[in-house]
Amino acid sequence: MKVSIKDLDKGAVLAALYNASRPQGMGFVQFDPKPMTAEQGGVLIKRQRDFDYLQGRVMKIEISGDEIDTWGYDRDNGEGAAAKAIASLRETGQPNGDAIKQQHSRGTLAAAAQLKDRIR
Repeated sequence: MKVSIKDLDKGAVLAALYNASRPQGMGFVQFDPKPMTAEQGGVLIKRQRDFDYLQGRVMKIEISGDEIDTWGYDRDNGEGAAAKAIASLRETGQPNGDAIKQQHSRGTLAAAAQLKDRIR
């Protein structure tokens, strides 16, 4: 699925996707629960555009141009997860609004349960 990020600050897009994403597998070892700001996202996006994992959170996304391909992000964070995060960013102007916080919380709890089952 492709999602338009036209007219959005790419640093804010990265921050919204990061804040909505979850740690996965061994990513819990590097997981940083602090949310990312748009300014922090802007610094990162100047250095790279393709993100696999960031501080333990699964991303699988490239942020360039006016659209993002959400296939990898959604595969690991849930169907429609990227579109929901971008919609929240568009609606509120905040890369860590309530909908994004809830998305992250649900995903993190689900990932923790999956990891717990695997390491038993």
